[in-house]
Amino acid sequence: MAKNRVLVVDDEKNIRLTVTQSLAKLDLDIDSAVNGEEALEKLKRNGFHLVLLDLKLPGMDGMDVLREIRKVNRTLKVLIITAHGTIENAVEAMKLGAVDFVQKPFTPDEIRDLVAKALARKEGFLRKLTGEARQAAEEAVDTVLAGRKPAPSRADSVESEGQTLDYSACVEQAKAAVEVYDFGAAAGWAQRAISLDPSKAEAFNFLGVLKELENDRLTAQKYYRASLDLDPTYEPARNNLYRSTQLRPEGKLDLGGKEQVERKGIRAVVSRKPRKRK
Repeated sequence: MAKNRVLVVDDEKNIRLTVTQSLAKLDLDIDSAVNGEEALEKLKRNGFHLVLLDLKLPGMDGMDVLREIRKVNRTLKVLIITAHGTIENAVEAMKLGAVDFVQKPFTPDEIRDLVAKALARKEGFLRKLTGEARQAAEEAVDTVLAGRKPAPSRADSVESEGQTLDYSACVEQAKAAVEVYDFGAAAGWAQRAISLDPSKAEAFNFLGVLKELENDRLTAQKYYRASLDLDPTYEPARNNLYRSTQLRPEGKLDLGGKEQVERKGIRAVVSRKPRKRK
């Protein structure tokens, strides 16, 4: 059986080496590129199953690379790597089918787990969610948003096409749906995850991002707040909420807090007009 081919795109040699060493246990065929231009050239010549793409690259940035990839390949899996506490254009990245994000610094286990799960979401992985299950999931989400406890699920999992899926598996189904641009199915699976375990913040945050894809910022903010009610320390929801409530969000998702304040301060200084001398 042929190995899965992975391309690591990062201008930092240490990151390329760390990722390569971290993925050694997965028995993959790994190549690397130091910038977007080299990455696109290698993608033209060789077939890859997954790209680990840094957003901050010299010359062509990561989002430009992702846009170019999607012009020729709509299904190639892309895992976004970011640093400095900020994921730029996260909403656009999800519109382009990039659903996995990892922030520097990351641990070998973290990057290995993300890559393994992403590669597992192959063609045929996405399951169908029945109308009855979707309705029950929507009702459970509404119950949680209303401040009530939903009725206990019949189990800690749900049957779908003969396969048993728990909370984590439902989140993976939601991600698989985004990768094929079926955002309605993605929302359904995120809701199903919530119905199985309404105490976890991740799926509520995921629903918020999906609502932003529909340009429904008010509903997105409701989901972000619900996520934070469940876990006040959950940084993605906190920073999604902050970004989405700004007058000019600029499509930025801050994961660290401090960096966003610093960048805001820099913009304020740059935009200030000098006084005229009398």
